[in-house]
Amino acid sequence: MKRSSRRLQSPVAIRATAFAALATLSLAIMALFAAASAQAQVNSANVSAVYYPGGHFIRVGPRQWQERGDNGARFQFEELGPDESAMYLLDRSRNVQIALDVSARVILYSHNNEPFRQLYQITAMEAAGQQQQQQTQSETHTVAFSCNEGIPLVVRFVNSASESLAFVSHDSFPEVRLQIAPSGSGSRYVGGGYELHTKGDTAIITINGTQDICTRQ
Repeated sequence: MKRSSRRLQSPVAIRATAFAALATLSLAIMALFAAASAQAQVNSANVSAVYYPGGHFIRVGPRQWQERGDNGARFQFEELGPDESAMYLLDRSRNVQIALDVSARVILYSHNNEPFRQLYQITAMEAAGQQQQQQTQSETHTVAFSCNEGIPLVVRFVNSASESLAFVSHDSFPEVRLQIAPSGSGSRYVGGGYELHTKGDTAIITINGTQDICTRQ
């Protein structure tokens, strides 16, 4: 009778393979629990950043929040405080209230004290401690505008958990660094004799008192 050339694994090899598979499974389970724990730590009292398709809300100071759209739009909010499920924000310039409902993972909107309605689904959230770990990280995006007589305006927005900046190049001149400033509506940046006010697709750039109106390309 012909002997099979197939070798049987030794008991030691079988145990080693089983232990390796068990270790891999344990690491995968630990990673899932870590991710779930991080999300579970976010509640209405400690939430510091909420993301939705197209932008996010982020705490930028004591009781101060900012909405940052991916299109460059910026809106300032003051913190009204949390209840058991949501953090409430107010933009007094537009009489707009926002409820960041972390329990239901939705963002609610109210204008002129009307009943809240759903505005966005929440795609991600951060608690205060998680945000502090990411303070060194920043996001940058560049927006091009066309001003009067076709003069180009290029704005490079740089945002982090601690500050919001705009680097402005008007008519192909070197960039000027501007810092965000209080604004009644939209976003306003100032510095070096420049003032930039953006709202939607419109930007108004004022240089040493001379104003130019620009439209996003």
